[in-house]
Amino acid sequence: YYFYVLETTTGLLSRLAWLAGKFDDSKSLERLLSAQPEEKHFASVRRAAIEALAECKLTKKTLTSIEAYADDKDAVIRQLAVEILAKNDASRAAKLSETFVSDRRIFNRLATYDDVDTTAAAVAVANHPQYQAVALPQLVAGTEIQQLADVAIDNDLADGVRLGAIEGLARIGNTEVYEHLATIGADETVDEELRKAAWRGLRRAKRMAEVSKS
Repeated sequence: YYFYVLETTTGLLSRLAWLAGKFDDSKSLERLLSAQPEEKHFASVRRAAIEALAECKLTKKTLTSIEAYADDKDAVIRQLAVEILAKNDASRAAKLSETFVSDRRIFNRLATYDDVDTTAAAVAVANHPQYQAVALPQLVAGTEIQQLADVAIDNDLADGVRLGAIEGLARIGNTEVYEHLATIGADETVDEELRKAAWRGLRRAKRMAEVSKS
């Protein structure tokens, strides 16, 4: 009986959240979102509240409140909070992206918004072995050639990190990349495997350039 009452109550509250969204009642939705964060049975209500908030006209004050949920324990609420910010305040979302390089799913989601610049966040972790895989697609898309080259030639970094930067350079097919890759390939102080990767990358970059011309 307890669970029946619980399910009925949370279902009703979820429907009320939907209705509040239709009436643009963001204050009521904020109250629902902040209620019972530790109660797992209330999670569906909180999710319904933030989904409804996404359809409301939001003030800067409300957006500030929503930003606090970007590190909520509930993964769904975290993602929805980030998406709301990306749609309504691109600069705020861009700053927030720096904290999400450890969460590939959310970081990549932010990167899909044209107005949200995630390049700075990607550049900041380009030499980090744990986060480089998240950063590389953004660095390649933003043609951050010098940043990738700096990582590729840094002897203090692990070979795996340098190899990632070389692979990133190889995906950018232009003449500026050629020079960096050729320099690495010809440097006899560099590990042989990295030199081979640089020459392979150079050939690949040239092929990509030829394909883009045709």
